[in-house]
Formats: sequence, C-alpha cells, structure tokens
Amino acid sequence: MPNYLHSDADRMRIAVALVALKFKPPDQSCASYVLHLQSIFPPSEPAAPTSDGSWRNHALALEKELARVKAELDVERIKTVAPPPQAPPVADATHSAAPTSQPKRKPKKKAGSDTKIEPPTRVDLQAVLESHPDIVALPHSSTLFSALSAFERVIIAVNASDNALDPTAEQRALVCSISLRAISSLAAVLHPLLRSPVLPSAAILQTLSTLTHHLVSHAFPVLCRHKPRKTGRPAPASSHTHELIDALILSIFHPAIESLIPLCRCYLKSLFSSKSTSAKQPLPLPAADPRPDLLHLFQSAFSPLSPLAPGESRDLRAALALKSVCELEKLFPDGLSANPGTWTSHDARVDSLARRDALWYLCAVLHILFAPKSEPGSVPAPGAGASSSSSSCASSSTQSAARAAFDGAGEDRIADGLSRVLARCRAGGTATSACNSAPAAQQGINSDRAADDGLPGVADREVVVDEVGYEMLLGVAERYWLWIS
Repeated sequence: MPNYLHSDADRMRIAVALVALKFKPPDQSCASYVLHLQSIFPPSEPAAPTSDGSWRNHALALEKELARVKAELDVERIKTVAPPPQAPPVADATHSAAPTSQPKRKPKKKAGSDTKIEPPTRVDLQAVLESHPDIVALPHSSTLFSALSAFERVIIAVNASDNALDPTAEQRALVCSISLRAISSLAAVLHPLLRSPVLPSAAILQTLSTLTHHLVSHAFPVLCRHKPRKTGRPAPASSHTHELIDALILSIFHPAIESLIPLCRCYLKSLFSSKSTSAKQPLPLPAADPRPDLLHLFQSAFSPLSPLAPGESRDLRAALALKSVCELEKLFPDGLSANPGTWTSHDARVDSLARRDALWYLCAVLHILFAPKSEPGSVPAPGAGASSSSSSCASSSTQSAARAAFDGAGEDRIADGLSRVLARCRAGGTATSACNSAPAAQQGINSDRAADDGLPGVADREVVVDEVGYEMLLGVAERYWLWIS
C-alpha cells in the first residue's frame, strides 16, 4: 500500500482527527460533531506577538535580540581568551608595605596634586573618548562605544596572549565577529548622516574617520598575522578577511562613493541659495563643507589595508573602481546638454557646478584606488607580487584565481565605463575609442589639442566639461593603464 503521508504535518492532522473521533458521542453524527468542534475551537488568523500585530516589527525585534545575545556571547568569549589580571593578595601587599611604612607617609600628602594625571579607572575606548572635550556627541553612541570597547579588549587580549604571532582559529573568529559588530555600529551612525537632506556634520565625519581608521588598522593585521613556515610557502587566505572586506564595502566604501554626487548638490545649493535677503539682513554663514571629510573617511578606511594579499587588494580596488565608474556614468548620462546657453535657471547652473565638483571627488577616489606601488599606503599592482611569494600572505593558487577573475570581466567593465564617460564628455567622440587602446586615446588627445589650437572641423565640437575636468578623466585613464600593465 503506497504511503500518501509525505510530511509530519499530514501525520499530525490524521492523529488529531482520530483523537477527536474517539471522543465523539455515539448518538451524534459526524457532521454535527464537526460543526460542534468548529464552534468550540474557532479558526484563528496568525498574528505576530506584538502590539500592532506586524510580523515585520516582530522580525526586527528578534534581530535586535539576537544581536544583543551575540554581543553578550562575544564578551564572555573575550574572558576565555585572556582573563583579566588579578590584584595581588592583601597579605602580600601589607607585608611588602610594612618595612617601608614610615618613609611613605610624606608622599601621601602629595597625593592630592598627583591625582589629576592618574589614568582613569575604566581603561577602554569609551573612557578615553569621553575624556576629550573635542569629541562630538554621536547618535547611537552607547552601542557604538560598547562595540568599540569590546574590540579594544579583544585586540589587547590577543596581542598579549602566548600565540600572538599566530592567533588560533578561535581568536581569529572572535576578532572577526567583534569587528563586524563594530563596523555595523559605525554604519548605523554613518548611513543616516549621508541619507539626510541636511548637510552632515563635518565634526562627526572626522570622528568617524578616526574610529574607522583605528578599527581597520588593528583588525586586519591580527587576521593576516602568521608565523613563517619552514616550507617557505605563504599561509592561505582567511575567510574572516573576506567577511570584513565585504562588510567594509557594503557599510563604508559604497555609501561614501554613492553620496558624493548628492552631497555636492546639497552643499552648493545651500551655498548659493536662491532666496533673496534684504540689504539690512546679514547673510547667513555658510555651513562647513563635509565633502573633504567624507573623502578623508574613505581614505582612512582604505589606507590601512596594506596587510592584504595582492590578489585580495586587486579585487577590492576593482570592486570600488567599478562603483566609482558607475557614479561617473550617472554624472554624465546620455543626452546631457553641452550648450551653456541652455543653463538658464538657477538650479541648472548650480547643478553644473555640482557636476564639476563631483567629478573632482570621484577622480580623487579613483586616483587613490589606482595608486602605484611607489606611493605611500599602496600595495603591489596586478602582476607585481608574482615573484615575491615570500612576502605575500596568500597562496599562489589564490593569487592566480584572483588575477584570472580580475583580468576577465572586471578589467573590461572598468575600461568600457571609462570609455563611455570620456566619449560623453566630448559630444563628437565615440563610445569605443577612449580606454580600449592607447593609440585611440592618443588620437583623442591630439584632436582635443587641435580643438584648442582652433583647427577647422574640430573647434566647434560641443563639450560637457571643461578642459580641466577632461584632463582629470584622462589622468584617471592613464593611471588605470599603468596599474594594470
């Protein structure tokens, strides 16, 4: 006999029906008995155990509770990695202080003047930040400082352990977990600032830059630290490193790149306000420009990534470069008017200035990403680390796989994106000439110089950006060629 009960739920339904049938009165029909049971047990609609009955709010509450439990678990795991130092016994302290009790009476009178320079009893990142009056009040500061304090404790514990030169798998997992929680806390402060229609505070961005640099510069060296092997082969790449890189891309790097264009428009619109003011009323002071601080935040999070393997660094730079090139394409869409005579309104002129400023900041980001190895804070370019396997912290198979992945779709997409942007900046150009070959790019440069010299046929071509902006784009393309060569 075939078994038609394919799930435990079907078996449960049959069991409940049999139990209900067992208690059916003998003088009552099955149909009336079913109606009687339905009146006693009315069907209920599923609802969330919240005040408003929303399953979304219930899921968010469960996520918060899970994050809180994970944070408490990480704190307990820190205690197992390195227990706190115990104070010396009271008997030993009194015994050592007995022979010298008389000469120590005089310095006790000077204790009042020495208490001002003693370190705080609570030695963690929150106590240090609160001791500085220049630190601004951050939103969600309690969650952020608790996460960073836990990060400080685990880094100190791992560095003070016996296996500090080669942390164990448990220590690496703990550092990764607490670092991810700290990055999430930083993102909870950064994202509302960047999405707000009001200009973000430059002081808050500076504080976030300091905290992000401190986090990245201490987390990755611990994860990339390995003892030198007798075989001479480098240690394999850790999966925790990839998790931190993905978290930085989604939480710090991509939001910073995406907010450059709207931030330029918002700042210039507030700077060149169209509201007319009377002659007697003084002009309001312009707000502090947050764009340099946002660029510094990006650079502060990116510069400490030097311990990464060349393959991992190439993948990270390629991913961020693709994002920046996509933002450049949004800055110069198809059909953008190149005639300044059409920019008649105040908003159109402000948008033109914002486009120029956003071009500068995006080119600055690409210059940071395509920095050659001779510049400080840079890592070897593609192919530069193939002969120096002893100094790398990733295996040769990982390097070859990363190089193959980058030389495929990543390089083509970056080159095609730069080609389209360069072509849109010159209305007479084509979308297939700029970055795919050096002779084509040189031909474009020569035609631009001919236009500057007033030669016939090219002097009247429409341009979207001025020569300074176009030279910046050409500099990015040249820097990209040098980086991949």
